[in-house]
Amino acid sequence: MKMRKIVLEWFCLQTKAWWFLGAVGFLLLGCEDVITMELREVDPQYVIVGEINNQNKRHEITIHRTVSLHASSTSNPVGGAEVQVTDGQGRAIRFFDEGNGRYLSGNFRGRIGETYTMQVEIEGREFIAHSTMPAPMPVDSIGTTMGTFMGEDNRFITFKFYDPPNTPNYYRYLVNVNAGESRFISVFDDKFNDGKYVTHELINFDFKLQPNDYVRVQRQFIDQATFLYWRSVSSANPTASAPANPPSNISNGALGYFSAHSMIEYDIYIPQ
Repeated sequence: MKMRKIVLEWFCLQTKAWWFLGAVGFLLLGCEDVITMELREVDPQYVIVGEINNQNKRHEITIHRTVSLHASSTSNPVGGAEVQVTDGQGRAIRFFDEGNGRYLSGNFRGRIGETYTMQVEIEGREFIAHSTMPAPMPVDSIGTTMGTFMGEDNRFITFKFYDPPNTPNYYRYLVNVNAGESRFISVFDDKFNDGKYVTHELINFDFKLQPNDYVRVQRQFIDQATFLYWRSVSSANPTASAPANPPSNISNGALGYFSAHSMIEYDIYIPQ
């Protein structure tokens, strides 16, 4: 009787297991045509990017709308906006619609220490941003160094300098190689090295610097809002399930940023 009881219990357990597996399989098969994913559309937002600097040139502000996930084009430029930048003395500089979402000023040179206000009006909505232009700072030396990443050697450009003490400083670097397109490389702040001797390594693995390359580095001195925007861009994880937009200093819900920055450009030759 005891052996019969054990056999019956084993049979019952096996029967329950097969029933459970069969039920799971049925549910999985049944779900094949039931589970659907619908991505919700969101209202378009304005994306405004404005930069002025201490160079005597035409400065640019671009305006676009975000596009739908199902749109055939990734560009949605906005025309017909009223765009101007005002300095601390109330002098207004108008930006003219050049088409394709680009608005250009006449030639002027931004002034160090001046606070500029960008005003954009689109279809009755007004967007405002403020930025104060920091002073440029010289470097002590510029060079190149070798580094290894995932078994591959690469050259990096290095800037060495004394960071001014007792004031927050923010830096942004753009690089073009052999007169190609300028690329944003990195941003730095002096949170942990205020007033110290600092080395900035311009590391980017999208391209490799080769001997005899000519490199132009644009070193920008930016405010905190611009730093936070580009730090968010550089640290964004493309695999994140819900990536956040970079923080904007523009009012009324617009994306993008407005930056009044000073800059110095350096031409560097990569030796053998």
